[in-house]
Amino acid sequence: YYFTDNIDVFNFSLNFPFEFKIDDSVLRPMVAPGIGIWHFSNGNSETELALNLIGGLLFYLDVVEPFVQLRVYVGDGSGAELMGGVLFRL
Repeated sequence: YYFTDNIDVFNFSLNFPFEFKIDDSVLRPMVAPGIGIWHFSNGNSETELALNLIGGLLFYLDVVEPFVQLRVYVGDGSGAELMGGVLFRL
């Protein structure tokens, strides 16, 4: 769900990530193709299907795994999102 002023946007995506291990490196490139269903509502409702193409880098450290990724979605409406975060191992 995306919080915006004038329009409600909801996305449900199913992606299939592939991580590539580089010997003797903490860096792990990844790709993730998939599909996304986008629903837009601002008085009128519209639902679109899009192809997701994701590429990114994961840093495999001892306790945490910071990552950055770019998602490009292609369909009736196309766009891109740059995302990042930290994964914690419990």
